[in-house]
Amino acid sequence: MAPTTKTRAATPAEPDTQPDAVADPLAEAMAEWPAWEADVPGPSLLAWKTSAVMGEVHRVRKTGRNTQQQYDFAKEGDIADMVRLLLAKYQVGFRGSVISVTRNVITSKAGNSGTEAIVRMQLTLTCATTGEVEESYWEGDATDFTDKAVPKAITACKKSWLIFRFLISTGDEEADAGGEEFQRSGYQAAPTSQPRQQQQPSGPDTRPVTSGQISRLFALSRNVPFLYRDGQVDKGAVHDLARWTLRKDDAPNPVESLNDLTRDEVQRIFNVVEKCADPEQAGAVAAAIDEWLTSMGTGDAPEPPAPDGDELPAEAGEYPS
Repeated sequence: MAPTTKTRAATPAEPDTQPDAVADPLAEAMAEWPAWEADVPGPSLLAWKTSAVMGEVHRVRKTGRNTQQQYDFAKEGDIADMVRLLLAKYQVGFRGSVISVTRNVITSKAGNSGTEAIVRMQLTLTCATTGEVEESYWEGDATDFTDKAVPKAITACKKSWLIFRFLISTGDEEADAGGEEFQRSGYQAAPTSQPRQQQQPSGPDTRPVTSGQISRLFALSRNVPFLYRDGQVDKGAVHDLARWTLRKDDAPNPVESLNDLTRDEVQRIFNVVEKCADPEQAGAVAAAIDEWLTSMGTGDAPEPPAPDGDELPAEAGEYPS
């Protein structure tokens, strides 16, 4: 989801310049940095520092492996290790605080009880030189069938925020382009145990949805009036839109939870939500969903048409591909 960000500026301290100090990018910038009075708009040293961090981050290889569902992923630890060293290099502090936790009881298809945890966090970057602060608010969610749902949600929240805030790419593609930058920043990504041959997808991507995709879905929903009410995303409405888009309620695997979606399915939902940013389209889709839910209650749900084209249909009951 897109962060809610607030920035506060403070009067910078006098730079500690010593004649014999070893030159580095930060010291050179501080030596030329103009002073400004408190509460007077001026250049942002924190923005300069975070931009420098973004210039040195690199693609993070997917060294993690989910053996149960057979997919690779970038480890939160690899991402945090890289960003932590760069923040320390440019003297930017980081702090994360959990604001709220929501727990929902879930049941697997095998009948096992688990927990879905949704955490909302405040993530803060502070310039150690000037005291300028950037505050962001972010959500993360995870499910677990032991007692690890909340820690998993916190990890997912921090990981997705770091990727979003510093524009970090993940994956093995172009992994070696930037090896020099790896060493200059003092970070070495863990080598993969065995290189895997890249395979071209031959059909729909049936891999499970990622926490980052769920976060993106909620972020997009903030731009749609009937999905964003009273200052927060209406997750029930998002779930209804997902059901309406996919029309799987009568299938062996209905949309019981957004975490049950595949990557191909969530991409189809992205397409609908993005087009609903148009108020006219949003109104047509909201009416279509209401009609469909009503017909589902009477057992007279209309058959979805074959998907074709990119435009959202104006008639209720139709849906885009």
